[in-house]
Amino acid sequence: MKNFQIIVLLFLALSVLSPIPAWAQSAEFPGVEKAMSPQEYDAAGLQKLTPDERARLDEFIRRFVAFCKKMAAEKAGELSVKE
Repeated sequence: MKNFQIIVLLFLALSVLSPIPAWAQSAEFPGVEKAMSPQEYDAAGLQKLTPDERARLDEFIRRFVAFCKKMAAEKAGELSVKE
């Protein structure tokens, strides 16, 4: 559990302190095809996915990022209350 807290705090710190692409700051992730360079996209083999498979991957990423943001916010709130 302690490692998870450290990871969440690290994620929060990196989110705040590092340059973030414009799409990451908005509520909507544009999808892997737009978020990655063409070279990254091809190297990952994502061109083999059907449009439905790519949509499912994009939705998973959206849910995962939303979950991470929620966990980071909750942990930051808990830590600020403790301090």
